[in-house]
Amino acid sequence: MQLDNGVPSVWAHAPSSLSLEPGRIDLWRINLLQPEWVIDRCRRVLCSTELERFARFHFRRHRDRYVVRHGAVRCILAAYLCVPPPEVRFQAGGYGKPEIVDAKNHSKLKFNLSHSGDVALVAVTAGLRIGIDVERVRSDASCVGIAERYFCEGEIAKLKEFPADQQTEAFFDCWTRKEAYVKARGEGLSMPLDSFEVTFGARAPALVTVAAAKPDEIEFWGMYALQGIPGYKAAMVVEGRVHQIKYWDWDL
Repeated sequence: MQLDNGVPSVWAHAPSSLSLEPGRIDLWRINLLQPEWVIDRCRRVLCSTELERFARFHFRRHRDRYVVRHGAVRCILAAYLCVPPPEVRFQAGGYGKPEIVDAKNHSKLKFNLSHSGDVALVAVTAGLRIGIDVERVRSDASCVGIAERYFCEGEIAKLKEFPADQQTEAFFDCWTRKEAYVKARGEGLSMPLDSFEVTFGARAPALVTVAAAKPDEIEFWGMYALQGIPGYKAAMVVEGRVHQIKYWDWDL
């Protein structure tokens, strides 16, 4: 399992032309707090199903964040596919993970989206299975209680070893790494969070150390603890062992 070296991510504005070589990952950071003109442009690229979901939100802030993250994903993927954003078509994989419809996806792009609070992250690769998770660090979270319900015994014991003022950050380190691994595997809720163990904590390289379901697969995944998002924890897991990561800030 490839590990993250802890170097802070350097986010930049993307070039006008986008392409993906084998082994490269483009990671996009999306600020969900956008001016009205951006929200309006994002709304215009959504499909009818997305617009129906948009209409179900009761609060404007939730509607606006939904529009921005889904509109941004369409704009990002359209740039790689060289099609207008409304023409990007999605289908559900075997466990419901969104995929690009093959007829539009000649370069075999794969992507994953995660959002929390005012931030969304989108990871894009060429042909590699990938999962990403971002979580706003919430001081009111019942960290030990949630861990005892979902984590494996080794992780619970390690979390309890942290001083009380460090447990929240350690918990979200662990949670995002586990969620990213599950999403990369693409097995959804069929894969229990206590069926594998990850390292966590500020000084711990991001690794899966135990995988009860398929222990021989551990070495085929790279795990990265993502930096440079103040107030949030984020992790990414991708198929393969050697990757080049580019960090982009999305804007219209």
